[in-house]
Amino acid sequence: MGRKGWRNAVNRHDDTEDLDALRDLDSNVGLAPLGGVTEDTGSHKGFGLGVIVEVFTAILSLGNTSNEITPDDLSVGPCQSFIAIDPSIFGDKDAIIDKFSAYLQAIRDLPSVPGKPVIVAGDKEAAAYQDRSANGIEIDDKTLAEVVGIAKRLGIDYAQYVA
Repeated sequence: MGRKGWRNAVNRHDDTEDLDALRDLDSNVGLAPLGGVTEDTGSHKGFGLGVIVEVFTAILSLGNTSNEITPDDLSVGPCQSFIAIDPSIFGDKDAIIDKFSAYLQAIRDLPSVPGKPVIVAGDKEAAAYQDRSANGIEIDDKTLAEVVGIAKRLGIDYAQYVA
Protein backbone atom coordinates (compact mmCIF):
# COMPACT_ATOMS: atom_id res chain seq x y z
CA MET A 1 0.00 0.00 0.00
CA GLY A 2 1.13 3.54 -0.61
CA ARG A 3 1.74 6.16 2.03
CA LYS A 4 -1.03 8.71 2.46
CA GLY A 5 -0.27 11.92 0.59
CA TRP A 6 2.37 10.52 -1.74
CA ARG A 7 0.15 9.88 -4.74
CA ASN A 8 -2.91 11.55 -6.11
CA ALA A 9 -5.27 11.01 -8.99
CA VAL A 10 -6.34 13.62 -11.48
CA ASN A 11 -9.47 14.14 -9.36
CA ARG A 12 -7.14 15.20 -6.52
CA HIS A 13 -8.19 12.37 -4.19
CA ASP A 14 -5.41 10.61 -2.33
CA ASP A 15 -4.82 7.21 -3.90
CA THR A 16 -3.00 4.85 -1.53
CA GLU A 17 -4.42 1.47 -2.47
CA ASP A 18 -3.74 0.86 -6.16
CA LEU A 19 0.03 0.68 -6.70
CA ASP A 20 -0.50 -0.57 -10.25
CA ALA A 21 -2.06 2.80 -11.10
CA LEU A 22 1.39 4.40 -11.04
CA ARG A 23 2.62 1.93 -13.65
CA ASP A 24 -0.30 2.65 -15.99
CA LEU A 25 0.63 5.69 -18.08
CA ASP A 26 -3.02 6.29 -18.95
CA SER A 27 -4.33 6.18 -15.36
CA ASN A 28 -4.01 9.92 -14.65
CA VAL A 29 -2.26 9.15 -11.37
CA GLY A 30 1.12 10.52 -10.41
CA LEU A 31 3.46 11.19 -7.55
CA ALA A 32 2.49 14.13 -5.42
CA PRO A 33 5.00 16.93 -4.88
CA LEU A 34 7.49 16.45 -2.06
CA GLY A 35 5.51 16.64 1.16
CA GLY A 36 2.25 15.40 -0.33
CA VAL A 37 -0.78 17.45 -1.26
CA THR A 38 -1.99 18.61 2.14
CA GLU A 39 -0.45 20.64 4.94
CA ASP A 40 -0.70 17.74 7.39
CA THR A 41 1.68 15.71 5.18
CA GLY A 42 4.08 18.64 4.74
CA SER A 43 3.00 20.04 1.38
CA HIS A 44 4.19 23.51 2.40
CA LYS A 45 7.73 22.17 2.81
CA GLY A 46 7.76 20.61 -0.64
CA PHE A 47 6.27 23.76 -2.11
CA GLY A 48 8.91 25.89 -0.38
CA LEU A 49 11.71 23.66 -1.65
CA GLY A 50 10.29 23.91 -5.17
CA VAL A 51 10.22 27.70 -4.96
CA ILE A 52 13.84 27.77 -3.76
CA VAL A 53 14.87 25.60 -6.73
CA GLU A 54 13.05 27.96 -9.11
CA VAL A 55 14.73 31.00 -7.53
CA PHE A 56 18.21 29.49 -7.82
CA THR A 57 17.83 28.00 -11.30
CA ALA A 58 15.46 30.34 -13.12
CA ILE A 59 15.09 33.68 -11.36
CA LEU A 60 18.79 34.33 -10.58
CA SER A 61 19.79 33.34 -14.12
CA LEU A 62 16.93 35.33 -15.68
CA GLY A 63 15.65 32.18 -17.34
CA ASN A 64 12.20 30.68 -17.66
CA THR A 65 10.44 29.42 -14.56
CA SER A 66 8.65 26.05 -14.80
CA ASN A 67 5.29 27.65 -15.49
CA GLU A 68 6.79 29.57 -18.45
CA ILE A 69 8.18 26.50 -20.21
CA THR A 70 5.99 24.96 -22.89
CA PRO A 71 6.66 22.19 -25.40
CA ASP A 72 6.27 24.81 -28.13
CA ASP A 73 8.88 27.22 -26.75
CA LEU A 74 12.08 25.77 -25.38
CA SER A 75 14.17 28.71 -26.61
CA VAL A 76 15.73 29.59 -23.25
CA GLY A 77 17.15 26.12 -22.60
CA PRO A 78 18.46 25.02 -19.24
CA CYS A 79 19.02 27.64 -16.56
CA GLN A 80 21.77 27.34 -13.98
CA SER A 81 23.07 29.06 -10.90
CA PHE A 82 26.24 28.44 -8.92
CA ILE A 83 26.58 29.24 -5.25
CA ALA A 84 29.71 29.07 -3.11
CA ILE A 85 29.19 28.81 0.63
CA ASP A 86 31.99 29.04 3.18
CA PRO A 87 31.00 26.38 5.75
CA SER A 88 33.05 28.10 8.45
CA ILE A 89 30.38 30.81 8.78
CA PHE A 90 28.14 28.13 10.34
CA GLY A 91 30.68 26.56 12.69
CA ASP A 92 33.81 24.41 12.64
CA LYS A 93 34.56 23.92 8.94
CA ASP A 94 36.29 20.56 9.36
CA ALA A 95 33.48 19.20 11.54
CA ILE A 96 30.90 20.28 8.95
CA ILE A 97 32.87 18.68 6.12
CA ASP A 98 33.31 15.48 8.16
CA LYS A 99 29.57 15.35 8.93
CA PHE A 100 28.66 15.95 5.29
CA SER A 101 31.13 13.28 4.15
CA ALA A 102 29.69 10.79 6.66
CA TYR A 103 26.17 11.60 5.43
CA LEU A 104 27.13 11.01 1.79
CA GLN A 105 28.87 7.76 2.75
CA ALA A 106 25.73 6.61 4.58
CA ILE A 107 23.80 7.19 1.35
CA ARG A 108 26.40 5.24 -0.64
CA ASP A 109 26.15 2.38 1.87
CA LEU A 110 22.39 1.95 1.35
CA PRO A 111 21.27 -1.38 -0.13
CA SER A 112 21.25 -1.31 -3.91
CA VAL A 113 20.55 -3.40 -6.95
CA PRO A 114 23.37 -5.97 -7.32
CA GLY A 115 26.16 -4.56 -9.46
CA LYS A 116 24.74 -1.03 -9.27
CA PRO A 117 26.21 0.82 -6.29
CA VAL A 118 24.40 3.82 -4.87
CA ILE A 119 26.19 6.97 -6.01
CA VAL A 120 25.82 10.62 -5.13
CA ALA A 121 26.40 13.71 -7.23
CA GLY A 122 30.10 14.01 -7.98
CA ASP A 123 31.02 10.32 -7.60
CA LYS A 124 31.23 9.68 -11.36
CA GLU A 125 33.22 12.87 -11.86
CA ALA A 126 35.65 11.96 -9.06
CA ALA A 127 36.20 8.53 -10.63
CA ALA A 128 36.75 10.11 -14.06
CA TYR A 129 39.22 12.60 -12.56
CA GLN A 130 41.22 9.78 -10.95
CA ASP A 131 41.18 7.78 -14.18
CA ARG A 132 42.26 10.71 -16.35
CA SER A 133 44.93 11.77 -13.86
CA ALA A 134 46.41 8.28 -14.06
CA ASN A 135 45.76 7.47 -17.73
CA GLY A 136 45.47 10.82 -19.48
CA ILE A 137 42.56 12.27 -21.41
CA GLU A 138 41.49 10.54 -24.60
CA ILE A 139 41.13 12.90 -27.54
CA ASP A 140 39.25 11.78 -30.62
CA ASP A 141 40.85 12.29 -34.03
CA LYS A 142 38.57 15.18 -35.04
CA THR A 143 39.31 17.15 -31.85
CA LEU A 144 43.03 16.44 -32.17
CA ALA A 145 42.98 17.74 -35.74
CA GLU A 146 41.31 20.94 -34.51
CA VAL A 147 43.92 21.34 -31.75
CA VAL A 148 46.74 20.80 -34.23
CA GLY A 149 45.25 23.36 -36.63
CA ILE A 150 44.83 25.99 -33.90
CA ALA A 151 48.31 25.33 -32.55
CA LYS A 152 49.87 25.71 -36.01
CA ARG A 153 47.95 28.93 -36.60
CA LEU A 154 49.27 30.30 -33.28
CA GLY A 155 52.79 28.97 -33.78
CA ILE A 156 52.57 26.64 -30.78
CA ASP A 157 54.11 23.18 -30.62
CA TYR A 158 51.05 21.15 -29.68
CA ALA A 159 53.03 17.95 -29.10
CA GLN A 160 54.24 19.09 -25.69
CA TYR A 161 50.63 19.35 -24.54
CA VAL A 162 49.20 16.28 -26.24
CA ALA A 163 50.85 12.92 -25.70
